[in-house]
Parts: sequence; C-alpha cells; structure tokens
Amino acid sequence: MKEGETKKIEIDGKDLLIVNIRGELKCFSRWCPHKGGDLAYGDFIGGNQIKCHLHGYIYNLDTGNAVYIPYRDGYGKWKDTLNLEVYRVVNKDGEICIEMK
Repeated sequence: MKEGETKKIEIDGKDLLIVNIRGELKCFSRWCPHKGGDLAYGDFIGGNQIKCHLHGYIYNLDTGNAVYIPYRDGYGKWKDTLNLEVYRVVNKDGEICIEMK
C-alpha cells in the first residue's frame, strides 16, 4: 500500500480499514463507535489519530482510545463513546495479516 492510501476490507463480518501512515500499516473498525460515522471519510491527524467527519471525535489508532470529545459535560449521553476497535497488522513474507482478537 502507498503512503496515505486506505483500503476497506471485511474479515469475519467486521468492516475494517487499513491505512498506510508514514510506512506503518494500521487497521481499525471502519465505523466510529460514537454514532457510526464512516471513518473512511475521516481525517488522519499526526501519525496515529483519526478524526470522525460526523461529530469530530478523535481516536488514537494505536490504542483505540478517544483522545478528543468535542462536547461539554452538559450533553449527557450524547457525549459518550466506546473505544475504537484496533487490530495489529503483521507483514508475513509480503502478505498483510490482520491479528483478530
């Protein structure tokens, strides 16, 4: 995969994205855990974060943790989100392998 390129894949019924960020392959759920935005339209920030295009939540692509929640405490449940599912990528003899949990 070329630098900055993303690829949509499905494994075991899970919609995933693979992206090449500075030569490192990252794999994560295609759908934002906040309200289901398609992260294929998200913006990559730095070397390890993605910002959802719908509501602006930012997730760390190494841990899956939300690192920015754009709503104040008064928003209640609207503000809540789970962590993004991230998967380890291994290159075995030129083949991209995704380590499923």
